[in-house]
Amino acid sequence: MLTPRLSWNPCPLGRGGGQSHSYPFKYIVWKKKKNVKSISTDLSLKDVREKTIQEEYLSEPLGGYKEEQEFQYPWITVKNEQELTFYRKILGKSMYSSHEGINTRGANGVYWLKILNQKGNLVLIENLAERSKRKVKRVRKWVEKDLVYPLVLTSNIDKWYYNYSYYIVIPHDTNGRLINENYLKINYPETYKYLYEFKSILANRKLHGKKIKENNWYILEGTNRGVFYPYKVVIPCIGERELRAVVLERVKDKYLGEKPLMIQETSIYIGLKDREEAHYLCAILNSKTIQEIISQIIIKGGKRAIGPGSLSVLNIPKFDKNKKEHIKLAKLSIEAHEAKRQKRLSFLKKIEDEINEIVKRIF
Repeated sequence: MLTPRLSWNPCPLGRGGGQSHSYPFKYIVWKKKKNVKSISTDLSLKDVREKTIQEEYLSEPLGGYKEEQEFQYPWITVKNEQELTFYRKILGKSMYSSHEGINTRGANGVYWLKILNQKGNLVLIENLAERSKRKVKRVRKWVEKDLVYPLVLTSNIDKWYYNYSYYIVIPHDTNGRLINENYLKINYPETYKYLYEFKSILANRKLHGKKIKENNWYILEGTNRGVFYPYKVVIPCIGERELRAVVLERVKDKYLGEKPLMIQETSIYIGLKDREEAHYLCAILNSKTIQEIISQIIIKGGKRAIGPGSLSVLNIPKFDKNKKEHIKLAKLSIEAHEAKRQKRLSFLKKIEDEINEIVKRIF
């Protein structure tokens, strides 16, 4: 089967003149034969045909092109109707919403931490000063562990695998809302004192292109409710390799106890409350079928190869506990995570092959 070609640029054909067109468009691509070095511009059509291979393609915009629509889905290009029918089932409006991870807006060196010790409800932290865009001092301080979470860096995420060694302080409640300054000062006094040491730096950051409001000087971006869910399907945004999905589950940290794992803004995630659904979704995203499509959407060499919009065109069926194939994919994903952790790569390959076959059937 041909890997589909996708383009985010609206096709110039069919636009303008007030004319409507039917889809898919049919067109022919002329390619030089392997033994032909060059083709002169003064050759006859007959001679050009003999030196080239002509391949017919079909192309259409996902969901149909609408002139008045602000956001246009990409165009898909395939070689025949059978392939087009197959990819029509996969491409469309997504049932799942993805989001970027937590963004400190240049203050990683303040919010990102090491934990050195633990005493009751307090942990001894040291900020990762070297991670800040602006020069910040290195501080060691005891703070309440309630607002400290394990942090998985994008560089520590791979297909079916992650690890972590750092932490992040998040002055937001589990609904994602910024904790009121007076409430923070009274209920988390040590955390407040720590953040206040960096107030001048934090207050001068920008959020959505605008200076942060005075009473929100310690705010973080990307702290919506889903980031606190117990399960997250996470995908790195950067790099030129394949899409690499992994499930992050709540961990029992040696300093903090049971906590959800957090990610930085260079990864995207889908927050979920159900473990089986998270692994079902991860299995599909790591399948060969989805990889082929996403590989055409990924921006090669860009700072962000993939983003939330990239997943918005995947019409992944909603998880259904009553469907055996959905449950099977979830189990296979759990096995794949364990196989990757144990470095059982030949066993992992068998699991991935089985996932690929099931994913073909569910679309």
